[in-house]
Amino acid sequence: MFSKRYSREKFQSSITKKIFNLGLTNIKYELWYTYIGVINRTHPLFNTSSRSPEEFLIYDTLLKSKRIHIESHSFRKSNKALIIVNGVDYSANCRGLNFVVIEADDLKILDSFCVDLYEYQYKFIRKKVIQC
Repeated sequence: MFSKRYSREKFQSSITKKIFNLGLTNIKYELWYTYIGVINRTHPLFNTSSRSPEEFLIYDTLLKSKRIHIESHSFRKSNKALIIVNGVDYSANCRGLNFVVIEADDLKILDSFCVDLYEYQYKFIRKKVIQC
């Protein structure tokens, strides 16, 4: 699952290709557009960019009796990315792409990190505390 919050430039083509290969083909690489993508194994469950700059997105679902709630808000609006699983926000909530990796069988949280796309050298930031 991931939420795009903000980016200055277009992605490098190698990163774009990897994201597209995951089935996440609707992401817009334009300033102020938000995005939410959810993949279950190799099948995209949700793959949506905002229709206009600064429009926020929300995704809610129930997977194996666990509530998943994702929000993506642009920098000049609420400036946040939320990725909540059963009431706990696991998002690193950084500028750029925020990822939460969840084990498909039991929905255990495996990792949480973001890729800051604003800097010219992309930064990877891992959320320090993962509570399973």
